[in-house]
Amino acid sequence: MTTTLPAAFTSFWAQYAAYREQGRGLACYDISPALVKQFIAAGKGPAACQLITLSKWRPEQPLDPQALPLIEQDLAYPALLARLEMVVDRLIFPLWYARRSFCFFSRLPYDTYRQKMVSPTAVHDDFSGVIRFLLQEQLLALLASSLVMLNGAEAAVPPPTPPPR
Repeated sequence: MTTTLPAAFTSFWAQYAAYREQGRGLACYDISPALVKQFIAAGKGPAACQLITLSKWRPEQPLDPQALPLIEQDLAYPALLARLEMVVDRLIFPLWYARRSFCFFSRLPYDTYRQKMVSPTAVHDDFSGVIRFLLQEQLLALLASSLVMLNGAEAAVPPPTPPPR
């Protein structure tokens, strides 16, 4: 059985030099593990990508300076929230700040990340909830400012040429 590589992946790898120069990448939501494997294979295999699976990631793991970091968000939303400070502060932000290309592929739909986690009446009572909400907003802002956003179904469509950051 043959599979067709999603056009967005083919296009990304064809334009990778431009993406890398501009510190841009891809964010895909609602994406299957099979599509993650296809993306890695299209980029000449594991040597071109450094797969960082969040359920297994530890901050002390070094990043390969030659590989494209591919962050696979495989955690359930509550588990992600429990690790969000570490993920944002020690992985996403440093990549963004260094203007380094990276990809963020999530099994969860984008709308999951838009959930309001704290009610306006609880702002003064739920400090940890407010912090989690702010970290969620920071995560989305960092991803939106440096990555071309797709959902799993859109992977069939080539992404645009990366706009300047």
